[in-house]
Amino acid sequence: QELMQQLEKEQEEKHTLEIQALQAQINPHFFYNTLVTIRFMIQMEEYQEADKAILSFSKLLRKAFANQQRLISIKEEIDMTEEYLTLMSLRYKDKFQWKTIIDYETGELEILKNLIQPLVENAIHYALEEMTETCYITILAAETDKTGKNGERCIRISVTNSGSSFDED
Repeated sequence: QELMQQLEKEQEEKHTLEIQALQAQINPHFFYNTLVTIRFMIQMEEYQEADKAILSFSKLLRKAFANQQRLISIKEEIDMTEEYLTLMSLRYKDKFQWKTIIDYETGELEILKNLIQPLVENAIHYALEEMTETCYITILAAETDKTGKNGERCIRISVTNSGSSFDED
């Protein structure tokens, strides 16, 4: 039984390290692209859009760095993701719209920080590369009827886009 507990703990630590490695790769890439986008807006004399982008970027940074905890509420994660979506909507003018569906009680539960934004980034990237019309992105966070192995509440978080689905292979 001790060996099983140790194995479970090691698996959890491995999973945590994998997520941290992914987050470390995403953040520099995202920062660079955001700054390049703002620079482009300024060059194109789109000063109001650049101002909105800087404001959203600063809000996102403040939220990301203000809370150094590994776990944050789903509501906080959604708020950060929406700042990201605002930045991307300024970058990809009128190419996509989004909505979030989350109830109050689910929003108070905690998840790993920076879990949703990479999913949204992929939803935008893969939808925009194939679509000519407006893409619709939906972020859903809802409690399921299932419970975890120790009776924990299970939450389903999904990010979908209106693009065609991909081949499972």
